[in-house]
Amino acid sequence: MTSREKALTLFARRYNCAQSTLAGCSGVTHLPDEVAFKAAGGFGGGMRIGSICGAATGGLMALGAIFPFTDSDKPEDKERIGAKTIAFLEAFEAAHGCLDCEGLVAGDKEGAHDTICPGLVAWAAEYVEAMAGE
Repeated sequence: MTSREKALTLFARRYNCAQSTLAGCSGVTHLPDEVAFKAAGGFGGGMRIGSICGAATGGLMALGAIFPFTDSDKPEDKERIGAKTIAFLEAFEAAHGCLDCEGLVAGDKEGAHDTICPGLVAWAAEYVEAMAGE
Protein backbone atom coordinates (compact mmCIF):
# COMPACT_ATOMS: atom_id res chain seq x y z
CA MET A 1 0.00 0.00 0.00
CA THR A 2 1.38 3.42 -0.90
CA SER A 3 1.55 6.32 1.54
CA ARG A 4 -1.26 7.97 -0.42
CA GLU A 5 -3.50 4.90 -0.19
CA LYS A 6 -2.89 4.39 3.52
CA ALA A 7 -3.44 8.08 4.29
CA LEU A 8 -6.77 8.07 2.44
CA THR A 9 -7.84 4.87 4.20
CA LEU A 10 -7.07 6.39 7.60
CA PHE A 11 -8.81 9.65 6.70
CA ALA A 12 -11.91 7.72 5.65
CA ARG A 13 -11.83 6.09 9.09
CA ARG A 14 -12.14 9.63 10.55
CA TYR A 15 -8.58 10.23 11.73
CA ASN A 16 -7.77 13.90 11.23
CA CYS A 17 -5.79 15.18 8.26
CA ALA A 18 -2.48 15.44 10.13
CA GLN A 19 -2.85 12.00 11.73
CA SER A 20 -3.78 10.43 8.39
CA THR A 21 -0.87 12.03 6.57
CA LEU A 22 1.75 11.20 9.20
CA ALA A 23 0.55 7.63 9.82
CA GLY A 24 -0.01 7.17 6.10
CA CYS A 25 3.69 7.77 5.57
CA SER A 26 4.71 5.06 8.06
CA GLY A 27 6.26 3.01 5.26
CA VAL A 28 8.91 5.71 4.83
CA THR A 29 9.04 7.17 8.37
CA HIS A 30 8.98 3.81 10.18
CA LEU A 31 6.90 5.41 12.94
CA PRO A 32 4.25 3.20 14.54
CA ASP A 33 0.72 4.38 13.75
CA GLU A 34 -0.04 4.89 17.44
CA VAL A 35 2.87 7.32 17.75
CA ALA A 36 1.69 9.20 14.67
CA PHE A 37 -1.89 9.38 15.97
CA LYS A 38 -0.68 10.76 19.30
CA ALA A 39 1.82 13.25 17.86
CA ALA A 40 -0.54 14.65 15.23
CA GLY A 41 -3.77 14.57 17.23
CA GLY A 42 -3.89 18.33 17.83
CA PHE A 43 -2.95 19.40 14.31
CA GLY A 44 -6.14 18.61 12.38
CA GLY A 45 -8.30 21.39 11.02
CA GLY A 46 -5.41 23.81 10.91
CA MET A 47 -4.56 23.15 14.57
CA ARG A 48 -8.29 23.49 15.21
CA ILE A 49 -8.24 27.21 14.38
CA GLY A 50 -8.03 27.19 10.57
CA SER A 51 -4.29 27.84 10.56
CA ILE A 52 -1.80 25.79 8.51
CA CYS A 53 -3.46 22.74 7.00
CA GLY A 54 -3.13 19.50 8.97
CA ALA A 55 -2.13 17.60 5.83
CA ALA A 56 0.80 20.00 5.55
CA THR A 57 1.78 19.75 9.22
CA GLY A 58 1.46 15.98 9.09
CA GLY A 59 3.70 16.02 6.04
CA LEU A 60 6.26 18.14 7.84
CA MET A 61 6.28 15.79 10.81
CA ALA A 62 6.85 12.88 8.43
CA LEU A 63 9.74 14.72 6.78
CA GLY A 64 11.24 15.36 10.23
CA ALA A 65 11.18 11.62 10.90
CA ILE A 66 12.75 10.84 7.52
CA PHE A 67 15.37 13.60 7.63
CA PRO A 68 16.01 14.01 11.36
CA PHE A 69 17.96 16.74 13.05
CA THR A 70 18.80 15.14 16.38
CA ASP A 71 22.45 16.00 16.89
CA SER A 72 23.37 19.67 17.33
CA ASP A 73 26.90 18.80 16.23
CA LYS A 74 25.56 18.11 12.73
CA PRO A 75 24.38 21.46 11.36
CA GLU A 76 24.11 19.92 7.89
CA ASP A 77 21.14 17.88 9.15
CA LYS A 78 19.42 21.07 10.29
CA GLU A 79 20.04 22.64 6.89
CA ARG A 80 18.72 19.54 5.11
CA ILE A 81 15.40 19.39 7.00
CA GLY A 82 15.08 23.15 6.62
CA ALA A 83 15.44 22.87 2.85
CA LYS A 84 13.00 19.94 2.71
CA THR A 85 10.48 21.91 4.78
CA ILE A 86 10.65 24.94 2.50
CA ALA A 87 10.41 22.78 -0.64
CA PHE A 88 7.38 20.93 0.73
CA LEU A 89 5.55 24.09 1.80
CA GLU A 90 6.29 25.91 -1.46
CA ALA A 91 5.04 22.92 -3.48
CA PHE A 92 1.92 22.59 -1.30
CA GLU A 93 1.08 26.26 -1.74
CA ALA A 94 1.74 26.13 -5.49
CA ALA A 95 -0.49 23.07 -5.85
CA HIS A 96 -3.36 24.27 -3.66
CA GLY A 97 -3.20 28.06 -3.62
CA CYS A 98 -2.49 28.58 0.08
CA LEU A 99 -1.36 26.81 3.25
CA ASP A 100 -4.13 27.73 5.67
CA CYS A 101 -7.05 25.42 6.29
CA GLU A 102 -9.37 28.41 6.41
CA GLY A 103 -8.48 29.42 2.86
CA LEU A 104 -8.37 25.88 1.51
CA VAL A 105 -11.91 25.02 2.60
CA ALA A 106 -13.44 28.49 2.27
CA GLY A 107 -15.95 27.48 -0.37
CA ASP A 108 -17.12 24.30 1.34
CA LYS A 109 -16.57 24.42 5.10
CA GLU A 110 -19.39 22.00 5.89
CA GLY A 111 -18.49 19.38 3.30
CA ALA A 112 -14.72 19.89 3.09
CA HIS A 113 -13.93 16.69 4.96
CA ASP A 114 -15.48 14.73 2.11
CA THR A 115 -14.73 17.00 -0.85
CA ILE A 116 -11.50 18.98 -0.35
CA CYS A 117 -9.50 17.44 2.48
CA PRO A 118 -9.01 13.96 0.98
CA GLY A 119 -7.14 15.49 -1.94
CA LEU A 120 -4.89 17.47 0.40
CA VAL A 121 -4.10 14.40 2.51
CA ALA A 122 -3.40 12.31 -0.61
CA TRP A 123 -1.17 14.99 -2.12
CA ALA A 124 0.85 15.47 1.09
CA ALA A 125 1.42 11.75 1.65
CA GLU A 126 2.41 11.19 -1.96
CA TYR A 127 4.78 14.17 -1.94
CA VAL A 128 6.46 13.03 1.28
CA GLU A 129 6.93 9.55 -0.14
CA ALA A 130 8.55 11.03 -3.24
CA MET A 131 10.84 13.24 -1.14
CA ALA A 132 11.86 10.23 0.94
CA GLY A 133 13.34 8.69 -2.18
CA GLU A 134 15.54 11.71 -2.93
